Amino acid sequence: MKLEEAICLYLPHKVNIKTSDGKGLLYGVTKEYISILEAGGSIGMWDISEIKLVLRPMSDITKEIEHEGERFVPAIKIAQLVDNRHNHEISKIKTYSGSVKIYDERPGGITDVVIQFDRGKILSIHSTLYGNTFYSTCERVKTLLLKYHFDVFGLIEKEQAVNYNEVI
Repeated sequence: MKLEEAICLYLPHKVNIKTSDGKGLLYGVTKEYISILEAGGSIGMWDISEIKLVLRPMSDITKEIEHEGERFVPAIKIAQLVDNRHNHEISKIKTYSGSVKIYDERPGGITDVVIQFDRGKILSIHSTLYGNTFYSTCERVKTLLLKYHFDVFGLIEKEQAVNYNEVI
């Protein structure tokens, strides 16, 4: 995926942008330029090669984060997409090398979401509820990760984005 295509997917989610002059919010994108809402309300135009998105690494999915004034663990929010009965007490989260499994074991069935990634890029999202696979949920999970500014395309690894934890 080209950088400008990835940037377009983050556009609705108020992602921070780092430039040589500081930072601002992603405001618009063309094939060659990015518009950034800068401090004071001015809009600056930057060449795509001169900016970096500020994104969370996938490893933050199991950590408490703050987004738009709310504190939560993203993995719990993802589990709630699959089955809204998930909460802190009943959800279990396991991390493995290159994957995260969010699951709930209850009498009558197992609910789980498995997100596999390599070098920060999502390889697959598999969601089941009582043994049935839900592919539409997988797209909703990806959208949620974009909303919370996770690097779902491996842009940090490619040095096209910077790690949120190192900038903010």
